[in-house]
Amino acid sequence: MGSIAVAIAWIPFVVVAGVVLAALAVVFGTIGLRRSRASGVGRRASIGGIVMGSLGVAASVVGVILSVMVFREVVRFAEPGDVATDVTACELDGRRATIDGTVTNLDDEPRSYTLFVELGGRTEVVIVDEIRPAETVTWSTVVRARSAVSDCDPDIVVQGPFPYGIEVDPVTR
Repeated sequence: MGSIAVAIAWIPFVVVAGVVLAALAVVFGTIGLRRSRASGVGRRASIGGIVMGSLGVAASVVGVILSVMVFREVVRFAEPGDVATDVTACELDGRRATIDGTVTNLDDEPRSYTLFVELGGRTEVVIVDEIRPAETVTWSTVVRARSAVSDCDPDIVVQGPFPYGIEVDPVTR
């Protein structure tokens, strides 16, 4: 159990299982060490359980820190703050649509946004970096729809920046 705890306790969100296994390794190692005094058997294995369980507890501290970091990044992406978007122009050319718009930061702190612009079954990603509070920035993208589009009314979903700077071949403002 202690060895498995060391192996998994540092992994974000899996840390819970690592903590349980590490604690069990320390508890069972301690019980085994006490019993080995009476029987003379299992002392080394019990000490190994205590040592590996203790290392698992130490690894779980790293796991908790990493879990918090990942959670914060995901929340920052999922909750972009107060924002307003507007489509200012949309030109259709068969399956191709050139879409222009604005994004306004309505929050009290600078924000970056990821805009998912969907039209005709296709989605393009637009990255807008560091907009100051109350600032409006223009953006533009081209969406190549799966079939001819008669109405240029794109759906826009606004998220925060991608976690850890992951890029998906974005169009930058």
